[in-house]
Amino acid sequence: MKTTSKVNYDNFLADFNLYLCEWFAERDAAQFNHISNGMIFTAKTIDFDLYIRLWEHSGGMGLPDGTVIIARAVFSKDEHRNFENLLYFLKMYAPLYGFTNIAIEFPPINSVGDLSRYGFAASDNSLASKWHYTTFESLQVPSKM
Repeated sequence: MKTTSKVNYDNFLADFNLYLCEWFAERDAAQFNHISNGMIFTAKTIDFDLYIRLWEHSGGMGLPDGTVIIARAVFSKDEHRNFENLLYFLKMYAPLYGFTNIAIEFPPINSVGDLSRYGFAASDNSLASKWHYTTFESLQVPSKM
């Protein structure tokens, strides 16, 4: 994976905030924090609660380098549609910033449903057993709704 600079994270955050503005009419709702192996995006309003890790390198945690991890994605309404729109956004934009994989941490059992329909598979690595993951190339999501 190519090295991601702070400028790229700033641009990725701007793109993420634009997505939130287009779909939820929330301006500049997302923030980011540096972590040792990448970045964390967080955004919380009355309509959504999102916590997304951007791992440039996995640090031996069992996932491939260049993985976007959705740790939390809760929507107050239209959860299925909003989840698919989030996946679509990430599929279109994350690869532009050097990310090649996507994972769901502790997959939810709710209206999002079976993650295999999007191409996610449970990890067979004991270190990564809490994740379902796939590549962005293999991610199957409908076009923007």
